[in-house]
Amino acid sequence: MKTHHQTNFVEYAFILLKLSVLYLNFGKVYEAVNHALEALKIYDSSNSNEKDQIETFEILARCYEITKKQEEL
Repeated sequence: MKTHHQTNFVEYAFILLKLSVLYLNFGKVYEAVNHALEALKIYDSSNSNEKDQIETFEILARCYEITKKQEEL
């Protein structure tokens, strides 16, 4: 059973992850990566479910793809 404190951290990580998606949609890759990494740290330290971590890695992979495409241009 999660404590209230852990639940708040997981909710905060979820918000960071959603902010990451917004930044990514607006082309702000650096900010997206920062928020996704912060969310990943929280998920990792709070022993959250695997689904949350996978979603975070998917966002980071998308950031990487965008960065590689920008380098090619």
